[in-house]
Amino acid sequence: MKERTMRTLLAVALALAVVVPGAQAASLNIYTNCMLLPWGTFGPAGVTTAVGLTSRSDGAVEWAFFDEDGDRQDDGRFQIESDELRGITLDGVLNPALAGTTGFMLFCLDSNEDGVIDSNDAPNLVANAFYVDLNNADVAYLPVWSLPYSALDVDTPEDWDEEPVAIIPLLAAVAGHSLDMQYLVDGTIGTGDNTRVIIFTTDEPSLQVSMQAIGPGGQVGVDVELPNSRLNVVDVESIDEIADLTGLRPSGYLRWSIPVNAGSVVAFSLVSSPAFGALQTLIGNWSTLP
Repeated sequence: MKERTMRTLLAVALALAVVVPGAQAASLNIYTNCMLLPWGTFGPAGVTTAVGLTSRSDGAVEWAFFDEDGDRQDDGRFQIESDELRGITLDGVLNPALAGTTGFMLFCLDSNEDGVIDSNDAPNLVANAFYVDLNNADVAYLPVWSLPYSALDVDTPEDWDEEPVAIIPLLAAVAGHSLDMQYLVDGTIGTGDNTRVIIFTTDEPSLQVSMQAIGPGGQVGVDVELPNSRLNVVDVESIDEIADLTGLRPSGYLRWSIPVNAGSVVAFSLVSSPAFGALQTLIGNWSTLP
């Protein structure tokens, strides 16, 4: 019975990918050449990331999985037909040796199948994704960013590595902007209310960056570690000031004024709370103000 429930939950996650593109079209899911999944993982058994892709034209989808520093770990190519929903899971397409690895994925539509992603390819690809934890009967929405071909560092998929994405032109913060990342914490690490903030950058930020932690009863400067060059996951309760100062709890946000060396930045929060009964996704809010 448990196995049947797990299969049903995964099927629901993939089926939702059919519905969400229309609902999200005004914000993230814009049909274009490529899609960036800024965070994904799989393993142990029962934990994976499910991605649903739709194309409005026939072609081939080129994909690659990169680790947190932007090094390519796996790649592939599959055919897609016009108006087809193609569902994949990371545990189904990635090398099993990558189980437990956190990384990001890039998907691009090669509509003329010439091995190059450029102006000759139809901007007809869209995607949605979900983090699936079947063992805990949990599914969380993962935002996917749309990228035109001009956002790629190089147009040949076989040459993608380290800096596959040069810029995120839609709904991304850049130097001079600020990015607010919401959190919910209770001050007790590992139990209760917890928040992980996922930050993806197209360039390499400093190892330690300064942010403002803004809570219901205070605002203080905090130092946040970003040890990886592309993808960083911040456990909010690991920040001493938030764990120690009641004025920054239970809810608030981290505000980061984006520096030049970070490039384009997108972020979202994964919030776990007994009150929710499931992971919740909060997309970071950015402003053109510093």
